[in-house]
Amino acid sequence: MVTFVHRGDPAVRTTLVVDERDGVARRSLEYGAATIVTGVRAAEPDEVLPPASFEPLTDWIRPDS
Repeated sequence: MVTFVHRGDPAVRTTLVVDERDGVARRSLEYGAATIVTGVRAAEPDEVLPPASFEPLTDWIRPDS
C-alpha cells in the first residue's frame, strides 16, 4: 500500500494498493472515489486497446478468499 499525502493539507490523501504477486495496482482510493481493478491480462504487442471504462459499483466487491 502506498499513500500519497497532499503537501499543503495532510488530510487530503490518495491510497494505492499494489498486489505483491504481480505488481499491478488493484485499488486506488481517494476522497469521494474508488477505482478497483477486477481483471488483468497481458496485451499482444500489436493489439489496439479500447479506451478504459469503469462500471459504477452497485454492491460491495468481496475478496476472493
